[in-house]
Amino acid sequence: IAIIQKSIDALDVKEVLFHDDWGSQRAPFFSIETCREMIVPYIRRIADFCHSKGLIFQQHSCGKNELLVPAMIEAGVDMWSGQPMNDKAMLYEKYGKDIILGVDVPELPEDASDDEIEAAAKAFVTQYGKYPIVANIRLASRKLVEALYRQSRIYLCGE
Repeated sequence: IAIIQKSIDALDVKEVLFHDDWGSQRAPFFSIETCREMIVPYIRRIADFCHSKGLIFQQHSCGKNELLVPAMIEAGVDMWSGQPMNDKAMLYEKYGKDIILGVDVPELPEDASDDEIEAAAKAFVTQYGKYPIVANIRLASRKLVEALYRQSRIYLCGE
């Protein structure tokens, strides 16, 4: 909290990205009960402090941690962008109203047609348009990013 306060004093901070890996490629390192007892109260203190300063609190946690998402929510985490081995569609349906999730955009072949790109973007936006998400576009083509933007505007604004 002291480090975050010093950062607020020195910089134009909008968000805190807190790194604390909780799992391996196959499962969490500990049970949700252990997490609730030993981690949630301390993360909650930090998240509450961030919220009191108007900051977004994002948890970075590598591993297959989908079983720990309820603990993240209890701790006041605003956003978690888990790795691809987590079932993002299931997490979105189950917890999307309570936490912002990072979701990977569709992988398309390099020679995908404009119609295929537009259809994939529309399907993605239809699937994930109900709640806020962070779309992971770092490896996406420019055409897909533009189609996602276009389809999100249509979905959300009717434009």
